[in-house]
Amino acid sequence: MKTAIRITFPLFVLAAVAAVVGFFAPACSVSTGRSLSLSEAMTVIYRFRDSSMPPEYHRSYTITVTRRKAELVVDSYGKVLSETHRNMTEEEFSQILDAIRAAGIGRQFELATGSRCTGGTTESLKLLNGEKVIFDGTAYRCGNDRFGNLAGDTSAVQKRLVRIFPDFEEHLNTDL
Repeated sequence: MKTAIRITFPLFVLAAVAAVVGFFAPACSVSTGRSLSLSEAMTVIYRFRDSSMPPEYHRSYTITVTRRKAELVVDSYGKVLSETHRNMTEEEFSQILDAIRAAGIGRQFELATGSRCTGGTTESLKLLNGEKVIFDGTAYRCGNDRFGNLAGDTSAVQKRLVRIFPDFEEHLNTDL
């Protein structure tokens, strides 16, 4: 039996934890429930890692979007099956950031008890300004359970990012 325990901390506790985490690992961030500051973001990276299955059926992908271009890379256990690029406009990039904001993306503290199932999928979202990590979160889904520190409607963000590539399904269905 799996049980997820979510703990809500007062703001002063989160601030203290953020100070300690910031001292030991500057790239980490702690959410205080406030919305992300997306104005600094220059790059959005969304990764979907498929569940464990035979290579001919396994499809993972990464969508990388900057203010000028978007890239889709589809792979099966690291072997690139398809790769495509397209130009982006400032307006399109702003729409991506708006979708992230509207989806309530943020970090969460989550403690999971019990054993995690195997065969799930993983998705991650990273926002960068040059080499500086503004946000980095990961969620693992298996069955009806979700684990990880990525909070918000990641499905809405994924759907918006996929729309950048009208032929996304063709790339996803590329044979080995």
